[in-house]
Amino acid sequence: MTFMRCYTRPQTLIETSQIMQVEHNGKIYLMTIEHCTLSQKAATHQRRQHIHKSYHIVLYTRGEGRFILQNAVHCCKPRVLVLTSPGDSHAFGIIDAGQVFYSEITFSFRGKDNNMLDIPFHHLLSLLSGVSTNAINFPHTLTHIQMNEAVGLLEREMDWLEAGGSLSQLRTRSTILQLFEFLLREFYLPKNVDDSRQSSLRTVRAHIEQHYAEHLTIPALARMASLSVGYFQRVYQRAYGLSPIAHQQRLRVEAAQTLLRTTSLRGKEIAARVGFHDEYYFSRIFHKLVGQTPTQYRNK
Repeated sequence: MTFMRCYTRPQTLIETSQIMQVEHNGKIYLMTIEHCTLSQKAATHQRRQHIHKSYHIVLYTRGEGRFILQNAVHCCKPRVLVLTSPGDSHAFGIIDAGQVFYSEITFSFRGKDNNMLDIPFHHLLSLLSGVSTNAINFPHTLTHIQMNEAVGLLEREMDWLEAGGSLSQLRTRSTILQLFEFLLREFYLPKNVDDSRQSSLRTVRAHIEQHYAEHLTIPALARMASLSVGYFQRVYQRAYGLSPIAHQQRLRVEAAQTLLRTTSLRGKEIAARVGFHDEYYFSRIFHKLVGQTPTQYRNK
């Protein structure tokens, strides 16, 4: 069973990171992450829509029903993705009986005068990326590969939001940038017939990020990418700066850091939860990547 996870921005939080700022009409706007939910049960409503100056990324994950966007009724089912811009009328709850679940992230851009940026989503992506984009109508139904990548990014964003800490704003915005890159690549940029290899590598990367705690082998990952073992390892290292196994170990250690900060689990339990069956090997890898033992990290 998947449990709901929810983050709401604390009223006392002061946004200081400049990693996600937009200049528009001579004004600077900084990102504010308002809330994020995973596996939220959609409420049943009577076609009540609302409008505000926030952006939404909504991904339906379970169940089927209908929702309203810009006064039009749309079907919602697993893998349906919705983007909304400030001023778009919407009601993500279902207008039918039944159970539907979705994950979402809501954010806005605020100026020093507290005014909010209200440009369309595609224009926002264009300003952030420097790439010209055109408006696209949503919802879209994702492929299974796209779904895995999107879910992985939303889950990682939630992990960083829940973890907090001095690097929280940097990490959450870095993950959102990856989410924006995903949207640009999959929906806004023209497809290149030479992108098949990169697409297969992204598939493997998403698989590692979804299953980092499991036993993964290079031959199995190479088969997933439809590449030979040797060639797969070379192009993966070239594309991401890490070998597939090093990438998996880094993800395990990042998950362990979160558990050390947010739980009272023993080191042995944390090691097992993130995929290490040997506590001493876990401690050695943790020290190699973090520069501290798990105990030192927890007590700092």
